[in-house]
Amino acid sequence: MIRQGEQQPIPAEIKTIFSNKVTSITFDKGLNEGGSDFNSSGLHVSIQRIQPPLFNVEVSPQTPVGIYTVPFTTSIMVQTMATSTKPIFDSTVSGFVDPEFKLSKRYPTVGYITNPGNLTNTVIPPPNIYDEFKGFWSTYGQGISILMGGFAGGVASLVFGRIRRT
Repeated sequence: MIRQGEQQPIPAEIKTIFSNKVTSITFDKGLNEGGSDFNSSGLHVSIQRIQPPLFNVEVSPQTPVGIYTVPFTTSIMVQTMATSTKPIFDSTVSGFVDPEFKLSKRYPTVGYITNPGNLTNTVIPPPNIYDEFKGFWSTYGQGISILMGGFAGGVASLVFGRIRRT
């Protein structure tokens, strides 16, 4: 979720069962087709880094509230180890087994998986005065309560002390 008029980095996790080594990310739609930036309806998304993926999302104050889907294509490097076992050859006449046919050979393979993905952003209105106060109180409210409680206790002891003297 991002508010109108805000800008924030959004980390992403793109992985398959084989790998999470992202090698490239390109946006599918927007003003810069197939590039590293996406622009649409006041929503601007750019790629800060590829590995691990980090998107920078910037929303203008005039962007309508709603859910925005940013399509992109990503390539992920897949590295596997293929094992090839040759069939064992037994000569039925002599009983000779060729040692070449007993060996297992390992072949490293590298490939790339290229698939589409979506970065979904929900644009919400800017904070109102209630949201500002709620955020302030959640940060500083406990400290203020403790200080005010101590102050009230001190004032109460002075008031009760004056009442006793009279």
